[in-house]
Amino acid sequence: PEFALCSLSGMSSPTDVDRYRQIGVGMCLIGESLMRAADPAAAIAGLCLDPADYEKKMMDAAASGGAYTAGTKIVKVCGITNAEDALVACRAHANLIGVIFAPKSKRCVTAEQASDVVRAVRDFGERSGRIGLVYPGNVAKMAPLQALFVKARALEESARRPLVVGVFQNQPAEFIREMVETCGLDMVQLHGQE
Repeated sequence: PEFALCSLSGMSSPTDVDRYRQIGVGMCLIGESLMRAADPAAAIAGLCLDPADYEKKMMDAAASGGAYTAGTKIVKVCGITNAEDALVACRAHANLIGVIFAPKSKRCVTAEQASDVVRAVRDFGERSGRIGLVYPGNVAKMAPLQALFVKARALEESARRPLVVGVFQNQPAEFIREMVETCGLDMVQLHGQE
C-alpha cells in the first residue's frame, strides 16, 4: 500500500515553529489551533503560511497566536468542515487540507461535507480528479531511509496543488475505502490503533 509519513507537530506559536524549523522539520500538521478557533477562516488566515505574511505580522507586532510554518515543505491544515474554509486554507498556501471522519471529533464531517471540500479544493487547484503519488523506481526494494526520502519528495511534488486528506481513527477498512471513493479523497491519514 502507498502511504506518506507526516510529523504531528503541536505547533501553536511562531516560536514553536521556529524551533522545529531550526532542526530541519520538513512537514507539519496544523490542527489543534484550528480546532480551538471560534472562527476557523480567521484562524487559517492568521497562520501566516506565506513567509512574507509572517514577516509583516512580526514587523507589525500583531501576532495572532496562529502557527507560522515558513521553511517547511508541506503544510497541512486539518479540521476543515466546509468549502469556504478549505478555500481560505488553499489561498494561504496550505498543501494538504484535512477532513476528519473520526466520530469523536468536534470537526467530524459527513460524506457530503467532505465532497464539498474536495470539489472546492479541486476547483482551486484546477484539476478534475484525484492526484496520485508517483515514485521513481521500485520503492519496495529501496533501503528504508531512501524509500522515505523518495516518498517525501513525491508528496512534495504532488502537493504543489492542494490535496485533500481524510483523517480516520480506528474505523473499518471498508468504511475508509467507501469514503475515499465517495468523496474523492486524495490521501488517507490513520490516526488510531490501525
